[in-house]
Parts: sequence; structure tokens; C-alpha cells
Amino acid sequence: MAGALKDNNPTAGGPSSAPWINLPRELTANILRRLGPVEILSTARKVCTTWRSVCSEPSMWRVIHMESSCEVILKFRSHILPAHEYEEFERSRRRKLSEARQHEERDSIFQFEQCRFHHPLCCRAVDLSQGELIDINIDYFGTDPLLYYISQRGREALTAAVKKFPDLEELHLVFMAFISLEDVEAISISCPKLKSFTFSVTNIIRPWESRHSIVKIDDSYALRIAKNMPNLRYLCFSGIRLSNEGRKAFFDNCPNLDSFPL
Repeated sequence: MAGALKDNNPTAGGPSSAPWINLPRELTANILRRLGPVEILSTARKVCTTWRSVCSEPSMWRVIHMESSCEVILKFRSHILPAHEYEEFERSRRRKLSEARQHEERDSIFQFEQCRFHHPLCCRAVDLSQGELIDINIDYFGTDPLLYYISQRGREALTAAVKKFPDLEELHLVFMAFISLEDVEAISISCPKLKSFTFSVTNIIRPWESRHSIVKIDDSYALRIAKNMPNLRYLCFSGIRLSNEGRKAFFDNCPNLDSFPL
């Protein structure tokens, strides 16, 4: 789809605007949500400035289900990649396909195309969600770097959000991976009145780290929490182990703590 976006506010005496331009914004959003992320990013948001504006709203990206069929890849890849990258993509695709045929490993070419095509789209969709993402499906093309990218955007939204709730008393980050020391420290400083706190660092998998790394003793989380959350009554965490010094920090600074993972 060539050409720049056309102004959806025609001048007097000019041609009338397309019928979909004058639809209520809520109705336009409802219609566009029925398209998949690939269709929205590759074509719909390029139709006009109104659609581009609607497609850029974070509420449009709270749910991201990426299709991973070969048909979708073949249909939309030329709309997504710049010309020089598309040519490189085609050369790599043909080379990989030739190798796959020779070794009877046809699945490898599909996996290659999935990652190359879906990763930039998925990252763009996550960026547009601006931290409002609640449901994402990246079956068959999810990789550690992609998961790490998604989690980083979630962390940024989390640390920004907790600053708005200084009186928060309960926070449970049960299924949120990649909770870092900086995240916990930001929460402890922003929400000093927390009475119940749950978090997990079990699923931290960074591109440069081993998936099977051994859980080591780490008191840094305990020291930050104990220092800034004196009102804690319930604490649950996984993925880290404490030394006696870490346990002592809780006993000394959190006198109301009733539940504590030993």
C-alpha cells in the first residue's frame, strides 16, 4: 500500500471523505479489533490518519494473539519489511528452503520465517500497548530474547504504575517473570504501606543466561524489602534463597510479619 497517509478532513469543495471516516471512534475501534495484529500493523493503520490514530491507542493492544500460519507470513511480509530487508529475507528464505529440502527438514524453514516475520511485529504491538497488555499468544515463534523484550516493557509499566498507589496494601506478582532487584526496590519505596507481597524470580531467563542456572543465595531482595516495608504481614517469594543475614533483616525490620518463606 503505497503513498503517504491521506488527510481525513477534506477541504471545502473537495471530494467527500470515505464513509468509514465519519464512524464514531468507538465503533471504528470495535471493527478494527476483529482484525489480527498482523493485519492491523501491515495494512489497516496505513489506510488513513483516523485509523492510524485508533490503531495507536493502548486499549487496542491489551490482547495480542499473533497468527503463525505460513499463509499469513507469505501474505503480509512484503508490507512489513523495508525493501532491502525484504530482498535479504527472500534470499535467506530460498537458501534455507534449499537446505531444508536437501536434509528433509522442511519445518526449519517455517520456524525461520516465523521468527524473522513475527518478532518485529510482536515488539511493535507490545510497544503500542504501553503497559496495558493482559493477554499475549506467541505460540511457535516465542524465543528467550522476545520474552525478555516483552517482560522489559511490562516492568517499565509496573514501576510507573506503583508510583501512583502509595497507599497500596496488597500486591501479588504471581505470574510475572523477570522481576529484578530494581523492580522490587521501586515497589518497596513507592508502596511502603504494603502488608501482603508476593513475587517470583523463578522464571528469569535472559538471552545470555542458562535456562537451568542454579538458584543462588541472594539477600539483596530481602534487604531492600525489609528496609522499606516495615508493615509487612505476609510475604511469599520464589526463585531466591536467603542466608541467615537476609532472614534476620526481616525479623529486625518487619515485626508484624506472620508468614515468611524459610
